[in-house]
Amino acid sequence: MIENIIIENCEFRQRTLLRAAEIGREAPDTGVEIKSKSAYHVIKDCADITCRYLALYAWSWYGDPINDLKKKIKKADLKEFVNRALDPKNENRRSTRQLLNVILISLDEVISSSRRKEPVTATPISDTDDIYGDYDYGDPISDEEWDGHISVDFYNDDPKYILDILYRWLD
Repeated sequence: MIENIIIENCEFRQRTLLRAAEIGREAPDTGVEIKSKSAYHVIKDCADITCRYLALYAWSWYGDPINDLKKKIKKADLKEFVNRALDPKNENRRSTRQLLNVILISLDEVISSSRRKEPVTATPISDTDDIYGDYDYGDPISDEEWDGHISVDFYNDDPKYILDILYRWLD
């Protein structure tokens, strides 16, 4: 799972919490004597939040998560991750989708900054120029003209669309 890859490769002290949180979520009284019912539920809920959001927290500890994790993640990992993020039956769908969105934003920033072109200077317009000529519906923008910005549609739940963007990470 991508979440495990993110957590295991991060240099922060709390990366070891996941195993304990998984145990605490299932059996909050493991290794401790709980004297109140509310303490039991506090431990259970804290463990549940840790299981759901530790990867997102770990992501924030990377200086450059896209490049730091590039060689550690495979296309199969991305496909499995996107399927879980979009699966309405996945009880962790919200936290998985949040992590997916953060990854897409980070990827968009890296690709945009690496392919950014010099600013285009406007040419003077003469009376004979067709100033509306740029508005015809011609060919799509070529790679040379593209500034690298993805403009991710975060409301698009098409796995192919999302995977096409994520696969750029590994290229």
